[in-house]
Amino acid sequence: MKNANIVNVIGAIVFAGLLGANLFNLTGENLESKIALQVLAGLVFVLLSKLKVKKLQDRFKNIFCLYGLFFWLYSIIGSIVFVLDDKVPRFYFFKINDASMTETLSLYISAFCIYGIICFATNSIKAIKIDEKVKTALGNNNLSSKSFAIFTAIAVIITMRNVLKIVTTPNFLDLSVAGKRAIINDDLSHYANLFMVALSLFAAHSVFITKKHVPKILIIIAALYWLTVLTCERRMFVMFFIGLAIMLASKIQKLKPRYIIAGLLAVLGLLGVGALRDNITTRNHDIRDVIYSSTTEFYCTFMISNSYVVKNPELRYGQTYTYDSITKMIPKAIYPSKPDDLSVQYKRQYKTNVGFAYNPIAEAILNFGTGLAPLVTAMIMFAICVIAVRLGRRNALYYILFVILSIDFCRGAFSNLFFDTVFGCLLIMFMIKISKKEKAKDDA
Repeated sequence: MKNANIVNVIGAIVFAGLLGANLFNLTGENLESKIALQVLAGLVFVLLSKLKVKKLQDRFKNIFCLYGLFFWLYSIIGSIVFVLDDKVPRFYFFKINDASMTETLSLYISAFCIYGIICFATNSIKAIKIDEKVKTALGNNNLSSKSFAIFTAIAVIITMRNVLKIVTTPNFLDLSVAGKRAIINDDLSHYANLFMVALSLFAAHSVFITKKHVPKILIIIAALYWLTVLTCERRMFVMFFIGLAIMLASKIQKLKPRYIIAGLLAVLGLLGVGALRDNITTRNHDIRDVIYSSTTEFYCTFMISNSYVVKNPELRYGQTYTYDSITKMIPKAIYPSKPDDLSVQYKRQYKTNVGFAYNPIAEAILNFGTGLAPLVTAMIMFAICVIAVRLGRRNALYYILFVILSIDFCRGAFSNLFFDTVFGCLLIMFMIKISKKEKAKDDA
């Protein structure tokens, strides 16, 4: 305990020092020096986390660690790709140059450092005991029951809908054609994705944790569904994949090298899907084009923040966190004039011909300006983690859901996170209740 406290103090002090170095440009004012500083901050976060939590699988299950590292990835990859491109922008919807990218990355560094200070000052980087809760998360659930048949039927309908949309598209076997998001993305697709994430986690829990029978039709349909989704985008599959990995990590006593290698290969494969969808390979393009196409998830997200740094938006003063989140719960059919998603508003404002995923820093700038954006972002990130841990005490699936949705928040708006967590938790709660009713009938 004493050593842990010492690490907490060291962590808070070191991140305060890194924050000061960033704010006062002690390491330099160019983009390369800021990248180096953020790399250092990331390494410090990993090292200190390792000192606090010895086992890699325990660090992986800790939302404070995992969320921080994903935010770090989203903060730095865009800048690295920009430098690899000899600082030539990939598009010209708004001004992008060395100065704007440097200032933007500086905001991310400040947010990450403040988050690090809060995490270590509050002793949040520690082993979170969810292993037993994962084992008992679904109680005596039975996916072969009559009650769960309705969920399987919904999954079949959703999957067949995706398959029909894809196969009726000309040249659908060409990934560069099938990858057009408009093919299977519509107003209902997000609800379907959240439903399939929850149902797939239920199935995975039965297969890997409780070793209970799962109807083969459900396994086949879930696999087919995620294959169809991967032709369109990686986002939702990544959410399920991380949730599954956390679930499996709770069962593993020691993380063997083969597990790590398998995980790294899966990550590289998911990155490569982006390039393959665009038919970009090293055979027909420069290696930098392949890197860019594989990391557009990070690059384009970062560029929204860059555009706000170049031209400060009209401030919303918290509206997107409150009003937008509340109205997000109301169907558009009932409230047609409710605010559009921030990414849609952005696309309309900047007249872009491609969609840009939003991000926490950009939303904080939109609400409170560049001065407060890092602090607001860090505080929201920390609050999300605290809520996740508290809900996880009730059921581990709530915790897993918060973890994967918090990571998704790195490339989305807060209102989406709010809606997704409420909808997802209610969905899981309903599934668990159905399971309990089924068990009660069996006992009777």
